[in-house]
Amino acid sequence: MRRTVTALALSSAVLFPAAAHAAPIVAADVVDVAATQGGADTGAYSSSNFINRQAGGRHWGDEIAPGAQRFDTTQMTVNRNSAAGKLTITLRTMFDGTGDAAYADLYFDINTRGFDDFGYAIPLGQQTMGPGVYSVISSNTAQELWVESGDLYGGYSQLTPSTPGYDPDAAIFQYVRLNDGVALPGYDVVTSRLDAGGGFYDLLIDITSPFGLGLFDSFDLFWATADSGNDSIWGSFVTVPTPAALSLFGLGLLIFAGLRRRR
Repeated sequence: MRRTVTALALSSAVLFPAAAHAAPIVAADVVDVAATQGGADTGAYSSSNFINRQAGGRHWGDEIAPGAQRFDTTQMTVNRNSAAGKLTITLRTMFDGTGDAAYADLYFDINTRGFDDFGYAIPLGQQTMGPGVYSVISSNTAQELWVESGDLYGGYSQLTPSTPGYDPDAAIFQYVRLNDGVALPGYDVVTSRLDAGGGFYDLLIDITSPFGLGLFDSFDLFWATADSGNDSIWGSFVTVPTPAALSLFGLGLLIFAGLRRRR
């Protein structure tokens, strides 16, 4: 009887934590935005004020209006539970989704690794498309929505100078609104917001699918925070179990089988 209890306890400890889901992954903000609020020196979006730091670009930073609406987004966390068929993306931000700007849609890419184009999007409830996971057909950028409109300006995104791969010439347009796309079948998306304290909110995107989460094995995420693109964040994620975890899973199976034979 004592051996039976030992076998069950060991199998529970080894099997399930190692293989049910990968550990949560946190990506810190490594993106700056070229945008400004008001002022007469904004110039055209093709000017050096926005595009190129080496050419004298001045308007680079996390927040364009720190004294009013706060747009700072500091991190994104991905938590995958394969056994439950659920992936949760948490965006920590000071933007509450209200005011002149709305939440930007969440974009991701599974084809190439890096800070580049994004072929998939998840609407966050304030744009033109319903909840779901979409293959992108067309999108608006922050510039297209907010070209010198009132006090808000859509800028460019660029990696921070201290980030590996930083290129001062590699500024990108910020995709913020999914206009048209093909909904991928089998994905249920629910968005909620929690008060994280200190002026921050956690925006949670829960993605569930009865057909598995293979689309999210390895992917890049990009979020411009607001559809004016006032702060952006990007990260690369691999959420499948590592070879070491899979080895532990196999070892657990062997130990469990051996103890059962011994019993």
